[in-house]
Amino acid sequence: MTNEEIIDAANKMLVEIPDEKKERLLQLKKAGYRLFLLSNTIDIHWDYCVEHLFPYQNYGVEDYFEHCFLSQRMHLAKPDAHIYEEVIRQANIHPDETLFVDDLKENCEAAEKLGIHTFQNVKLDDWLSLRF
Repeated sequence: MTNEEIIDAANKMLVEIPDEKKERLLQLKKAGYRLFLLSNTIDIHWDYCVEHLFPYQNYGVEDYFEHCFLSQRMHLAKPDAHIYEEVIRQANIHPDETLFVDDLKENCEAAEKLGIHTFQNVKLDDWLSLRF
């Protein structure tokens, strides 16, 4: 297989980010919330997401999040406590004023140990029901 075929195969598992989610992120940011993305991802997936999944109208990933923390680039991964500590430090946020949304229980538990409020997104769109 060529490198391009491998990359294409790896990205086949990435489906879409519905416009409703992108609109909600834009609304939250407009309301003054500081939004960050923390993802255990690899560059192949990240590049695909930035180019194909995040664009919406005239918006891109930089319009949704103040900063994107990517595990591969940080050389750390969830649920290791060090990745959350690094996000807290770099973003200059207070854990007790922070809500972390993740689909995995172990990631939420690790964040909670540092005093971060969490919401486990059990179903794909659960977080959309949160009221701020």
